Amino acid sequence: MNDYYKFTIVQNGKLTLNVKNTRLDKTGDFGTIFLLDNSGNIIKSNTGPQDDAQITHDLTPGIYYIKISCDGDKETAEYSLTTTLN
Repeated sequence: MNDYYKFTIVQNGKLTLNVKNTRLDKTGDFGTIFLLDNSGNIIKSNTGPQDDAQITHDLTPGIYYIKISCDGDKETAEYSLTTTLN
């Protein structure tokens, strides 16, 4: 399973992405979070523990994507995604 989120940055800033596993039994490990540029190239990635993952990166104006991958043969994951730009 892969989930994609598209977003646009209109000013320079430090982006922070947080993904937290919200499944109570923690069996739906979301795997890896990726920050991608407009061409799909990986800017940064983080394979967090079963509970969460975080990416922080300085960005310039443009279009970007977040990709959240589920580990192995899992077809679903329950997670929350939060973003901040400072």
